[in-house]
Amino acid sequence: MSHGRDANDRRRAVITVTEAGRKMTADRRSESVQRMAAAMEEEFSPAERRELLAMPTLRDRHDKAGSDRSADSTKGRQPWRKAPST
Repeated sequence: MSHGRDANDRRRAVITVTEAGRKMTADRRSESVQRMAAAMEEEFSPAERRELLAMPTLRDRHDKAGSDRSADSTKGRQPWRKAPST
C-alpha cells in the first residue's frame, strides 16, 4: 500500500493499494478459501455439501431484498422479513 495526502484537502489521507498489495490480498483469500473447503470436506457429508451449495447466496438475498424494498411501502420494515400476520 502507499499513502499520501489529498492534493485538494491536505486533511484527507489517500491510501492506494499497490499491485503487490493486490497480489498479497488475493493469495491470502485463496489460502483462506482452501482452508474453508478442506474444513467443509472434513466436517460435512457429500449430501450436506450439496445442500449447502443449493442454498441461496448472500448476493441472491441482497438482490431480492432490493427488489422487495422498491415494492415495499411500509416505512422502517426490513423487506426481507415477513410482515407479522394479523
